[in-house]
Amino acid sequence: MAYKLKNRASVSADLPAIVQDKLQTAAKGLSSGAGTDQDRAVHEARKSVKRARAVLRLLKPVLGGAYATDNATLGELGRQLSKIRDSAALLEIFDHLVKKEGDGADREDMAPIRQGLASEKQALASRQSTRKTLDRIAHSLSAKTTLTKSWPALPCDGWQAIAPGLQRTYRQGRRALRTAAKKHTPDSFHELRKRVKDHFFHLDLLTEILGEATKSRAAECKDLEQVLGDDHNSVLLQERLRENKKKYAGRPAVRSLLRLIRSSQRNARGRSLSAAKTLYKAKPSAFVEQLGKAWNESAAVTARKPRKPAASSRTTTPRKKQSAA
Repeated sequence: MAYKLKNRASVSADLPAIVQDKLQTAAKGLSSGAGTDQDRAVHEARKSVKRARAVLRLLKPVLGGAYATDNATLGELGRQLSKIRDSAALLEIFDHLVKKEGDGADREDMAPIRQGLASEKQALASRQSTRKTLDRIAHSLSAKTTLTKSWPALPCDGWQAIAPGLQRTYRQGRRALRTAAKKHTPDSFHELRKRVKDHFFHLDLLTEILGEATKSRAAECKDLEQVLGDDHNSVLLQERLRENKKKYAGRPAVRSLLRLIRSSQRNARGRSLSAAKTLYKAKPSAFVEQLGKAWNESAAVTARKPRKPAASSRTTTPRKKQSAA
């Protein structure tokens, strides 16, 4: 099932169905017999769980007590997947940093660091306990695919079902931006990233209905989230290096890589704050009012479109060609 709302009149039914589909997709991908590359399976499962949680956050104002329990459960499963995913993320950000910020000499000096990271990743992937953990998470996700059946009936539908959640999560994004700009800490930028990601998922849900009104904004969110994601992964790499300097390489190579990381972080955080200030410029009420107007306008356009004529049920028998006299 696509991560899209397509019918304005069935929002209250479609969003629970999307959550169920995302959890089923994650569980299936992680199962032992799925035959999928483990790194890719974990990465895709994490994305599916994040998308499901984004729908939960969108519906929090109308879900009541069901939100807290389900969000906490999915959050814990997501964190367990993150512990496995981090080893691959460290390698990816290492390659990105050395390619973007370093030079030929850096690559040669830092080769032992990469070898150490790759060995750790391989060791984690080959452990029987890792496979058991993934199977257990898959089982838990499969059991959770029915969680929406215990949800209370949503008291409204259409735009009214999602407008309060959109305003709430947008306001959280503005708050996270202010905190990041003030504290400038890794945790504050990571929190901003999570709120931008939620915003992207919510816009993604609406692109089928709102079209151009959300597509360009969703693309801005995607770019910003990528920069913030790389920054977070660089923090994880930074922590790993500081904890295990002797394990990966001699001190000079580690110090060189840490310098590259700090330089990348300064650049990424400056760009992120600038982009986020543009993204969250409007006040929450004005932003939601603007989207609500686009929702109503798109509904009016749809209503004016002529309906396609129904296909005729009558069948015609082809005439036989007359033979020449």
